[in-house]
Amino acid sequence: MSKRRSDQGGAILSFIVIAAILVAVTLGAIYFVQQRGITARRDQAIAAANKLAADQKAAQDRADAARKATTAAQVAANQASQTSTTSTTTDQATTAGTTTTATSSSELPTTGPSNSIVTMLAIGMLMGTSVAFVRSRRALSRSL
Repeated sequence: MSKRRSDQGGAILSFIVIAAILVAVTLGAIYFVQQRGITARRDQAIAAANKLAADQKAAQDRADAARKATTAAQVAANQASQTSTTSTTTDQATTAGTTTTATSSSELPTTGPSNSIVTMLAIGMLMGTSVAFVRSRRALSRSL
């Protein structure tokens, strides 16, 4: 009878070791997925900021080109006549020089299914381990 108890102790010990290994692997996977998600969000935010900067630079270049064109038109108008056309081109230069740029949010939301999937996977593994432990304990008690 004492021999069976020592066999049971070995079965429990191996079960605990395997459960500890599974928990360590699960925690490692959770950490890896979270770090990868953080890196992906940071990369996306950097790309959005770079795109916004490029859009602003392009808008500035267009505004500079419009100013140069209106300045050239003003010079030509001044040479052609010194009267009312100068005031008209000044009004056109003012309206052509104003450009609007759409600003977008440079931060992405931190929500998503990755956090809930990892949590559900961890809970499922914990439940599976618990069920296996209970079944093994019942099988051992029935065999006695």
